[in-house]
Amino acid sequence: MHPNEDAIHAYVDGSLGAAERTGIDRHVASCASCRQLLEDLREILRAAKALELREPPARVWSRLERAITLERDDAEPVARRLQPSGMASDTGPAEAGHDRRASGARGPASGARTLQPSGTASDTGRAEAGHDRRATWLAAAAAVVLATAVGLRFMPSGGESVRSGAPATTTVAEGDRAESVETELRQAEAHYEKAIKGLEQIASAERNALDPRTAATLQRNLAVIDQAITESRAAVRSEPASEPAQQSLLENFKSKIALLQDTVALINEMRKGNEAGAARIVSGLKQKGD
Repeated sequence: MHPNEDAIHAYVDGSLGAAERTGIDRHVASCASCRQLLEDLREILRAAKALELREPPARVWSRLERAITLERDDAEPVARRLQPSGMASDTGPAEAGHDRRASGARGPASGARTLQPSGTASDTGRAEAGHDRRATWLAAAAAVVLATAVGLRFMPSGGESVRSGAPATTTVAEGDRAESVETELRQAEAHYEKAIKGLEQIASAERNALDPRTAATLQRNLAVIDQAITESRAAVRSEPASEPAQQSLLENFKSKIALLQDTVALINEMRKGNEAGAARIVSGLKQKGD
């Protein structure tokens, strides 16, 4: 049985008790998926610590607020549906919330209060599937954070263009810097590709949740971005030291990640039956494709 999300997060940030930590140590020694999840979460922490402090755009806060509201509104009726009729009436909401989170990540422990009838193979399968889906989403999130971190480190500061005029005596230094920038660009590209691959796996696995017209719109938008990436790569190969070409390539990678994130968000809203939330995302996708 897999540890729940709260335990995994507490394990990574060092706030878990010794006994619980020992239990997770034993589990991850034999569970490849949880071991990979821990590595991804640790990588997120390392990448986050390397980021400069930046004020996020206003749209980020509005998206976060909307996502939290939708998640809260969706979670409460689910918890009420899962609560068995025989549960004690004095169970606190916090404890019920803990069981609701744990039920998606592991089966019921011995002697613990359960949210589903025990001994049903289908319920165990759903719990395992939920764990695997969460692990995939977190792995994709880790890849996106890494891509962002590398992209921010790669962004040149003002006045440091590798193409700026320089005296002949600094030719070697300029050559070294150009080589360094090319290396960083390749690293950034690799991280963006990893993020894109993770998001594409999620989108492809859940593609049947989309209606044909929306799927076609997404494919058209992806085709436009892929063409832009191809052209940017060609420009970078032609002029490796060109900052506009480098930045164009990174921006196109960011556009593809944003589109795939919207796709995953749309699939999630449709799975939850939130027609209004899905309509807002579809509207934004159509505007991007115009």
